[in-house]
Amino acid sequence: EPSMRLSAVALLSAATSTAPAIAVPQVVDEQRVDQPTSWHLHAQIQYGYKLASHGDTFLVTTPGYPRTSGPQAQSGIVLCFERDPASGEWALDQEIRPITPRRNSLFGIGLDLDPSGNRAIVGAPYESIYGPTLNFAGAAYVFDRDPATGVWSESQRLEASNLSKDDYFGYDVVLRGDTAVVAAPLAGATQNGILYVFERNASGVWIEQQLLTAALPGPWPVLGENLSFDGDVLVAGSGTFV
Repeated sequence: EPSMRLSAVALLSAATSTAPAIAVPQVVDEQRVDQPTSWHLHAQIQYGYKLASHGDTFLVTTPGYPRTSGPQAQSGIVLCFERDPASGEWALDQEIRPITPRRNSLFGIGLDLDPSGNRAIVGAPYESIYGPTLNFAGAAYVFDRDPATGVWSESQRLEASNLSKDDYFGYDVVLRGDTAVVAAPLAGATQNGILYVFERNASGVWIEQQLLTAALPGPWPVLGENLSFDGDVLVAGSGTFV
């Protein structure tokens, strides 16, 4: 289980220096965004594990929440903050979670926000809904926000077509429009990792279209611990999975 320990997130607004040689961002404003006061503080809830922002929308994952012994323990949650256009202050707007939160899923290990600001994908790589034989197969969830109401809702749960135990599908995720890529860093016969490409069809359903693997895989490291997606270029990090 990841051990990142954060209890607050600092939001920085930057202005660009006018010096002609090098444009250096200068911090002109900062706001500390704490976890909700109603939460019981615990280092291992991992508040701020992943962040994503676009315009006046800012998402913060907390994959270890809630730190309890109940049926939803460490199911994970994503907090959506919105910035007030008048005051510039950020405030909690909505809590985002699966329709069915599942114990120890660590929903929020992976996160990406589409540039539109109205679609997000969240990875839950420790999800194990099919019993011990498929422990940590993982899942990813697509959420869409209604532009009229501003409400986020789950659109679809994604899983691998060839899911198996300890794949950690959802460890990292990227999303651009109607294309999503989900990493499963320990998937494959030799656990070299697989990237799953999904496309959203005309009916709004996400369909797995392609499986990507490294051309020259070795026994270690693994593929897909980190992803970046820009236009027609997908970059996947290959490191030692921990």
